[in-house]
Amino acid sequence: MRSTLLAAFVALLMCFLATPSARAQGVGASGGIRGTVTDATGAVITKTAVEALDVARGQRYDTLTDANGQYQFASLPPATYSISATISGFQTE
Repeated sequence: MRSTLLAAFVALLMCFLATPSARAQGVGASGGIRGTVTDATGAVITKTAVEALDVARGQRYDTLTDANGQYQFASLPPATYSISATISGFQTE
C-alpha cells in the first residue's frame, strides 16, 4: 500500500509540475500551490500533513489536506519548492 501511495503521489506531482501555473514566472510578489493527495485507487486521503519546502532558503510551510484530500499554500514567495506528504501508516512522499 505504501508503494501505491508513493506512485500515486509522484504521478500527481508530475502532472502538477507540468502545468505552467505551477511554476513561478518571476512576475508578482507571491503565488500559490494546491493539489490533492490520493492513493493508487484514486481515493482521496484526508488529514495528510503536506509540506512545501523552499529549496534555496530552507523555509518550510505546512498544511493539512481537507475532507476532499485537497491542500493549498497561498501567498508563497516565488521560489522552487519541494512538496511532501506524510500520514501515519504510509511512506512519506
